[in-house]
Amino acid sequence: MTEPLGEDVLASVLAAHSLRVSIVAVPEFCGSWFEDGSFHLIDRGRCWVHSPALEQPVALQQGDLILLPRGSPHTLASDPPDGDEASSFSTLICGEFEYAGRGRDPVLAALPDAVVVRAEQGGEAFRDLARVLSYTAHHSLPGQRVVLDKLAESLFVMVFCIHAAQAREPRGLLAALAHPRLARALAAMHAEPGRAWRVDQLAGVAAMSRTSFAQAFTDCLGISPMQYLTDWRIAEAQRLLADPQLSVASVADQLGYQSEAAFRRTFKRITGIGPGALRRRATS
Repeated sequence: MTEPLGEDVLASVLAAHSLRVSIVAVPEFCGSWFEDGSFHLIDRGRCWVHSPALEQPVALQQGDLILLPRGSPHTLASDPPDGDEASSFSTLICGEFEYAGRGRDPVLAALPDAVVVRAEQGGEAFRDLARVLSYTAHHSLPGQRVVLDKLAESLFVMVFCIHAAQAREPRGLLAALAHPRLARALAAMHAEPGRAWRVDQLAGVAAMSRTSFAQAFTDCLGISPMQYLTDWRIAEAQRLLADPQLSVASVADQLGYQSEAAFRRTFKRITGIGPGALRRRATS
């Protein structure tokens, strides 16, 4: 992704579409085993991953990570597929994540069924964060669970950003941000979600015809520009509603709704619950 505007959009999306990431196990294995989890960091040793999400089994070494965004079934093994080598012990740090908001999540939708980050390709920051996560997992510290989950959340965001920078065939939001003209329209929507945007205005920002813009946008993101704008407003609303100082009416006004009632109807249609109910759940 080369567009600076794309980086701004990505930052706002990652801030608004929060994920709950947690470490669920730090197992040690030898041989073959089935494993639950959405991602696995190879802490010590090595392993092979077998999954329908992969074209062929993938060998992972210490410091490598595999992320399975859609929870694809998979088998992990310390033995190579050909079985020519003796079994070795492997230690993994396994985690789960779930979308903490409501409605569509463009972050997960932009990821393929499997993402592999190699230690040597992830960069120094990725390796340092993995080492801190490993140290914390193996040392009993006050608040260890909270620290582990925060580190895992940071690691997930870093993996997403590494994938965004290295993806050869971007999809979803990443494909749209790799398109210079669509990226400009997305940046405009994210910068001013409360503006009364029309498709022809966004097409003008993208320097495209209305028809070409609408088609290219839908092809990349799977939804129309106006539906994306609505989803983005509601994602922003969920973030803003976390501030108890902001009334529902003020959030509605900030996001361009003509009335609080119209905002409440749209919010419930997208999220399944009303803004008041969302706040009560957050504080319960």
